[in-house]
This record gives sequence, structure tokens and C-alpha cells, in this order.
Amino acid sequence: LLSRRQRQMCIRDRYMPRPIKDGNNFEINRSIVYNGKDINFHMPSMSACIKHYEIGFQISGSHHVYSTDGEWDILRGYVGTMPLGLHHQTFYTSNETHNSILIKYSFDIADYIKSEISAVSFNRFYAEKYHILNQEDQQVVRNIFEKMLTEYNINSPYSDSKLKALLKYQYKHFLYKCCFSSFQDIAQMPPFHLHNRLLKNTA
Repeated sequence: LLSRRQRQMCIRDRYMPRPIKDGNNFEINRSIVYNGKDINFHMPSMSACIKHYEIGFQISGSHHVYSTDGEWDILRGYVGTMPLGLHHQTFYTSNETHNSILIKYSFDIADYIKSEISAVSFNRFYAEKYHILNQEDQQVVRNIFEKMLTEYNINSPYSDSKLKALLKYQYKHFLYKCCFSSFQDIAQMPPFHLHNRLLKNTA
């Protein structure tokens, strides 16, 4: 028989976002709901990421997030993050086609990113929950998300290294362009226009 704590853990895990498969560093998926057919869709209950980190890009459509730390909307062109352990629930809020790409990555990858941009910057970025981009940046960010999804589906022996490089650059771009350009530890980051060189080097 299971103890009370074990039963509670089983119930909790049932409603946690699906974790990355053991031994994998990434899981990347596209979510598409056409013509608002599921406008009333919502997560069945609050859940939290406890075994991986997530970052997503909203290509079209929108959804509302309700959490134990407030509520907010994720609109077209937004980059969304979810702080580790924050219980939340999402609701579709648009009749427009809901198209988004979600990147899940392991704690090992997160530790690598932190070593590159500093743990303080990483944690502050996630604390913001969402980031609004201008039109130019939206297109570039979408291109990188799309490239990561394509590379993930290729699943070659080199895919992990390529995804790791692209994710690192993605975070450096966010920090340089959107969030913390005044921080001393990222003052020397490469200008955003160098993203094409990275994409070529990881092709």
C-alpha cells in the first residue's frame, strides 16, 4: 500500500506538465488549434513545472494565464516563461488560430545557460513571466524557435549541441535587447544582428 505522501505525489504528478523523457535534454513541440474550435479549452487544473524549464513563443492567437502569483495574457508575438514551481492554469482567449512553439529543457541545460549569462540574469528573466517584442525582433525570435523545432525533429547526433547553441544565443538576445542591457555582466554581448552568423554555424 502507498503511504499518504506517496498518494499525494502520484496525484500531483498526474497534473504536472509532462516532463522531458529521461536522458533527454530537450523537448520541443508546436501547438496549433485552428479557427478557434477549442476556444473554451483550458487546463483541467493548476499545475507547475518541477522537473524542467519552459520557454514559448506565441505565433498567433492568445491565452490567459491564471496562477498563484497573479494572472496575465500571452498575446501574438510574446515570449512566455514559467517560473519553476509556479502553479498555473491557461485558457484560450482568441478565435484566431492558436499557433505556438514550446521549448522544454533540462536542469543541465539551464545550468549551462546560467553559466553563460549568470544565474541572476536567468532568474530575473524568468521572474518576468512574459516579454513583449517589437515586430523586427518577433520575426527573428520566431525564426530561431522554428529552427530549433526543425533541428529537434531531425534528431541527429549533433542536434543536442545545435539546440544548446541556439538556446544560449536566444537568451543572450533577450538579455541584450529586451531586459538587462545595463547589466555589467552582459555589457559585452554581441549585437543582435550577428544572429545570422550563429544560424549559419549551426546549420
